[in-house]
Amino acid sequence: MLDLLVRNAVLPGGERVDIGVQDEKFAVLTPEVQQDAKISFNAEGLTVLSGLIDMHVHFNEPGNTHWEGVFTGSRAFAAGGGCVFVDMPLNSIPTTLDRTSLEFKKEAMKQSQTDYALWGGLTPINLDCLEELAEGGVIGFKAFMSDSGLPEFENVSPGVLHQGMERAAKLGLPVAVHAEDPQHLGAYRNMEDFTASRPIAAENSAVQIALDIARDTGCHLHLVHLSNVEAVMLALNAREQGVKVSIETCPHYLFFNEQDLLDQGVLLKCAPPLRPEVDRRMLLKAVEKGWVDVIGSDHSPAPPDMKRGDFAAAWGGISSVQTTLSVLLTLGLGFEQVQKLLSEHPALLLGMQEKGRLQVGLDADFLLLDPQEKVLTVGELQDRHRLNPYLSHGLRGRVLYNFVRGHPVYERGQFSSFTPKQIQRHPQGQRL
Repeated sequence: MLDLLVRNAVLPGGERVDIGVQDEKFAVLTPEVQQDAKISFNAEGLTVLSGLIDMHVHFNEPGNTHWEGVFTGSRAFAAGGGCVFVDMPLNSIPTTLDRTSLEFKKEAMKQSQTDYALWGGLTPINLDCLEELAEGGVIGFKAFMSDSGLPEFENVSPGVLHQGMERAAKLGLPVAVHAEDPQHLGAYRNMEDFTASRPIAAENSAVQIALDIARDTGCHLHLVHLSNVEAVMLALNAREQGVKVSIETCPHYLFFNEQDLLDQGVLLKCAPPLRPEVDRRMLLKAVEKGWVDVIGSDHSPAPPDMKRGDFAAAWGGISSVQTTLSVLLTLGLGFEQVQKLLSEHPALLLGMQEKGRLQVGLDADFLLLDPQEKVLTVGELQDRHRLNPYLSHGLRGRVLYNFVRGHPVYERGQFSSFTPKQIQRHPQGQRL
């Protein structure tokens, strides 16, 4: 007898499918299942997609739960169709720089509504701790080439980045890099100065430096939140020359532009900043052509008092972990491409061999959504402060059910108890 049977779901290609789950795995995926199940229901008309893997979130715990926290952040992620998030190391207290701080992070993750993985930090003071972080199961390391905005997570010089990537290569782990060259960054006093202070040239210069280091060390470089197509092309050209590099962008760089920042203000402040409309369109075209590997939310919330008032002092980060899927569908990306960007490719890059696809024998991570467009309302949001820039926008695709390893973690606004698992990198993680 199956543990769960979902009948009459619709695959991305339009075919009908019954989904049978046994022992947390997909047991059968066929048009008509003849087996009995402990739990069954009819998903007539709902589209089934593999559960989402978000390689880039900031849930800020331990220490900064007034910013977000694992409990609320993971519930928002679950409501958006997520099955595995990868939490960044810099916004917690302490930052995730050694074995002890990693254990604090793991303890916080026991509250999660989904499975999870963890990035360790790479800073000038913890190069000797990378091995112990790897032994603790981090999926890779995160480094900033420019000021992170947090003094306890110092940015790296090219020399330190080279040392860190050498060590990461020996450990078989990727290094995720925030690529902005400090030598090209300027001061700003207000919103109008902000985008000029962080130009495309700063991003592209840092991308090239990081690519050169990746070429020299043989380390897998993961470029996070690229905001312009020139940076994407630099990475693609390096990949053709044998450099191990993967490319990430975020929903806000595809949906909003520089004028939206001027109109909405600090709600859309982020780094790198939003770009002019012509650059937004070119980046979206690059995604449509398959030049970008993954989309990460870069969910980076803060309390409301840090997202108002003086623009220069306000926190730079956008809250969007619940809306990534809907934003991409609204932009016109097809279900099959969205599956690659949000599930299949992240699983491959991070060596999550049991995740990322609707396939018999893999973890039964899947969501069911209504593909029609609806206006996003604040009452639907599950993150702590609900400062989501997509409010009042018509977004296509609303997740109604979400299952992680066959367990129903989210159902039409309601959550069920769940025991999360840390997902670690399989040694056979691969390039795309």
